[in-house]
Amino acid sequence: MISYDLFINIQKYASAHAESSAIHYQSRNQSTDKMFMNCLTGKLAEWCNYQSLIEAGYILEKPPCMLIFSQGNKSYDADLVVLGKDKQIYDSPKHVHVKSVSSETYKKYGASFLVQSNDPIVRNPDEHHYYSVMLQVSLTEYKFHKWLSTVDAVYKKPITNLPSKLAVYL
Repeated sequence: MISYDLFINIQKYASAHAESSAIHYQSRNQSTDKMFMNCLTGKLAEWCNYQSLIEAGYILEKPPCMLIFSQGNKSYDADLVVLGKDKQIYDSPKHVHVKSVSSETYKKYGASFLVQSNDPIVRNPDEHHYYSVMLQVSLTEYKFHKWLSTVDAVYKKPITNLPSKLAVYL
């Protein structure tokens, strides 16, 4: 679970992110409130994943990014980069794309997540890139569910009508 102070910082980040992208998401008929919640839950999952990896002895390049990028400068970079474990550095870093699964989503669709169909890692899977699926326990706590290599991911059309997205159902 994350600290209260970190939660407040993540809330501020999610609010700033939603505000900076409001016009873009409104053009896609998405509310700023929904964007805020998606950003909040995603960033909470990243931080929970980061903390659990550190506690397990993994060496990470840096904590989750809390910068706000201008529209059009969205990055498809991994959320976390694992350099090694227990003082041993890997030959090739593991690029981790954290996917949060809210308790609401889990009840409806099981352990599943969405990705942008134009995400480079979807078009060109890489053996050094992984999805880390994090399940929501409470508002401020996510637990690790599964790592999935992007090479092994099976992308499907989402159950709901989301033309620019693909889904992975575990």
